[in-house]
Order: sequence, then C-alpha cells, then structure tokens
Amino acid sequence: PDRVGRELAAVEIFMFEPGPARAAQLRRKQSASHVIEAAVGSEAGRATLFDYDAQEASEHASLVPGVIEATGATAVGVEVRVISVDDFCRDRQIDRVDLLKIDTEGYEYDVLRGASETIDSRGVRWIQFEFNSMNVLGRKFFSDFESLLIPQFQLCRLLRSGQLLPLALEPLWLREQFVFQNVIAVRHGAH
Repeated sequence: PDRVGRELAAVEIFMFEPGPARAAQLRRKQSASHVIEAAVGSEAGRATLFDYDAQEASEHASLVPGVIEATGATAVGVEVRVISVDDFCRDRQIDRVDLLKIDTEGYEYDVLRGASETIDSRGVRWIQFEFNSMNVLGRKFFSDFESLLIPQFQLCRLLRSGQLLPLALEPLWLREQFVFQNVIAVRHGAH
C-alpha cells in the first residue's frame, strides 16, 4: 500500500481541452491535474472547434465537422490552438506515458497520428479511445486504427463488465462496427 501511494503521488495527469470555457471549468475541478487549453491532433496549428454554443462548452465539441449537426443541433465554430502529443512530450521531456486516453468525438485517429513518435519509441503503454458513429463523419475505419497500432499493441474492446475482448479474434465486419465502444490498446509486454 505504501509503494502504491508513493507511485500515485508521482503520477502527473495532463488534460487537453480546446474550449476556453470548458478548460476553465476543468481547472476549477481538477486542481491536481495540468489542464492544457489546446486541442490535440496530428500536427500543431489552428482548427475550428464545433460545439452547440461558443460560450458553453459541451462534451460533444469536436474538430470534425458535422458531429453537432448529427445530434439535430446547429453548430457554432470557434478557432482553437492544436498541438500534437509528440510535440508536447518532446517539449516537456516526457519519455513515458502509462495511459493515453482519447475522447475527441471522431478525431481520435488524428490524435494518434500526432503521437506516432511517442508510440513508436515504446513510450506509451496503454491507449484508450472511442470508436463510434463519429468515425463515419471523420471517415476513419477501425482498420485505420489497426494500421497505426498493430503489431505493437493488442486491440481489445472494453466490455461493460470491465473485461477486455481481444479484437483480433473477431472477423473484419464485426470490428468495423460504428457503434459506441471503448477500445483499449495494450502494448505487448505491458501487462
């Protein structure tokens, strides 16, 4: 227990939130975490963040056009800063990421592309990302994710029970399901 407590005390959590209002909310609630006001993508730059309201940030905000409209609402766009995981880790001299959790409403593939150096250097042990109908709008297939992560990682679907279902056992048509699902990528040898 003492060792676990010391290890948890040494953990640094970085949260990336592009919407100014939502970033401010997170800073108030997450005093132990570092909140970075930026979107994460394949490269540094600027992009349009689509949301229901520019002032009231929602959990559905996305860099993918059409996500808000898919809910039946009208999207409002705001320009935001975009950084990559590779640049962030390089700038902060971070050489190990235990968990890279990605929930970007259809932009997960671009986040992973911007983390390729960090992933290839064996610096990332576990990755959790969503794969759902937003990937239709982003025009990304599950096989696109596989091409980025295999053979370094075993891809699994996180079941409601908490168990992991290895996706290599499923046929292609079953892996390409555009329904809400959480995918866990486990680096081989990182158990």
